[in-house]
Amino acid sequence: MSTPFRFVILAGGQGTRLTLFPGLHKALVPLQNRPAISHILQNVPEDVEVIVSLGNLAEQIRSYLAYVYPDRKITCVPDDTTKGQPGPAMGLRSCQSLLSGPFVFTSVDTILGPGILHAAPTETWLGVDKLKAVTYACASAKLGLTRIEVPPIFIGIAGVANPEDFFQRLGSAAEVTEGFHDYQLKQLPWTDVGADATYLAACGQSTVPLKKDQVTFIDNGRVVKFFADPERAARVAKRGDQFVKGTTQINELMVGYLYVEGLPYSELGD
Repeated sequence: MSTPFRFVILAGGQGTRLTLFPGLHKALVPLQNRPAISHILQNVPEDVEVIVSLGNLAEQIRSYLAYVYPDRKITCVPDDTTKGQPGPAMGLRSCQSLLSGPFVFTSVDTILGPGILHAAPTETWLGVDKLKAVTYACASAKLGLTRIEVPPIFIGIAGVANPEDFFQRLGSAAEVTEGFHDYQLKQLPWTDVGADATYLAACGQSTVPLKKDQVTFIDNGRVVKFFADPERAARVAKRGDQFVKGTTQINELMVGYLYVEGLPYSELGD
């Protein structure tokens, strides 16, 4: 039997680096027709409780998860602004009462590959892009040809084996890394989808998506449509129920219905 642990998704940020989809939380930016947060959840065993720290556009994420993942144990926790400067550390402190045992946490814009399945941390670790510092040659007008050393970069995901020690060290600090003392480095393949340039690189695109005011997700047997215009979302929900029974307005910007396999009319033949 696997060791129990909890998985924390830090989704309380404002998402100011990502501007391609106005009104859509960065946790829900589309990758292969699924939102970023679903790509994170696919790496978490289904019997593991997921805790989501929410701030900006909290209801958008809460209602999406409730509609698309009704059978998963997901607890949404609002950021407590009395617990320090807004950011990942504050998000973790808001979840502290639920984290009495080992846990893994991640920023919502840190996406790992689909083949990675998280497990209970038996030792505290930090996710990094590489295990050792890398030295690069660098040309400088003042220094001439020199070399600089770039250390491993923390990618926003970590495992905590001893939460009591971690939170004691974290205190009221603004950065989550302040809670770490004795830890291992864990190299992980990752993609940052929290900024326009890195998101577009992850999608293999060089231009802004054509429909930045409308996004369609096909996720866990459901279809969810996002509209930047709440009046349009309401119209689609009302009209959609006439054709697809069970069409639901999930929140003021999203409409959902069950996904049904089928063929385009053009492929039906004579």
